[in-house]
Amino acid sequence: MSQPSEMESLVWILICGALPLVLGAKLELPPEEDCESGSFTDSGECCLECPPGEGVIKECGATQTECSQCLDSEYHQRVDKHAESRGESRETFSVDFSHTERCQPCSECTGLMRMQTPCTDSNDAVCVCNYGYFMNEVTGRCEPCTTCPRGEGVEMRCEHSQDTVCEECLDDTYSDQENPMDPCMPCTLCEEGIEIVLRNCTRYEDALCHDPLSTTDPTSFHDSGYATEVDRLWSPRPGDDSTTPKPSSPHFIANQTPSPEGEKLHSDSGISMDSQSLQEQQAQTHTQLHTSEQIVVRVDGTVQPDSPPAQA
Repeated sequence: MSQPSEMESLVWILICGALPLVLGAKLELPPEEDCESGSFTDSGECCLECPPGEGVIKECGATQTECSQCLDSEYHQRVDKHAESRGESRETFSVDFSHTERCQPCSECTGLMRMQTPCTDSNDAVCVCNYGYFMNEVTGRCEPCTTCPRGEGVEMRCEHSQDTVCEECLDDTYSDQENPMDPCMPCTLCEEGIEIVLRNCTRYEDALCHDPLSTTDPTSFHDSGYATEVDRLWSPRPGDDSTTPKPSSPHFIANQTPSPEGEKLHSDSGISMDSQSLQEQQAQTHTQLHTSEQIVVRVDGTVQPDSPPAQA
């Protein structure tokens, strides 16, 4: 038998190399689409996923996945009579694409928690500590916000996620009361050459200024002790017959307008008092100091009879 020629061998090589390409082109199937869920029905279909805002009410298997909108309990009870028995009577939500997850019940903010963001069909409610409380990361509980003491102000206010940050009052600032909200306040500056400094500003209290030529109260009203003293000096004592003020009263108080409380006390006694009449009465009292006996002068100018003799 004769050996095949070189030409015949080359032809067979070309045929054998091209045959798989021709057959492959005819037998090639269209590429299979990706299945996001990774699961298939009994018939080979890719199981569909429910989008955010919807939950699975029937998983795929013999049939395709069935989804239901996540909404309030009314919707579930209206669409699905067995929703309440399955624990789906509350508002529900679904965050992710899924072919297995049902709608989840929304979180309820109870106790010391308040709702920062309400629940929607695709997002759960966000609960944070109530106003006046913050979440302690160590204990994991809501605890009362810190109140800054006198002499310290609020640098950072208390939030649901952090406690109050206090700072010492420096550089002509003060804080005269405990508080969880206010920063250090700037001190009052008395007008040089016009006002008298009755009290210097400290980190615990404001400065107290007074203009001797003014008929108004001192600039600062933060000193409750000062206001109390003014009320005491202007208010009549028990048993007194609405007499003029004692001559021992401080000079700078003589020109002050009585405090609201003082006005009320005088109003109750049926006597009208103003700054001018008080000044006139003080002048009369000053004259009476030189007499041999004390004379009580009424507001209407008459002399009370049987006045007791002046004390030695």
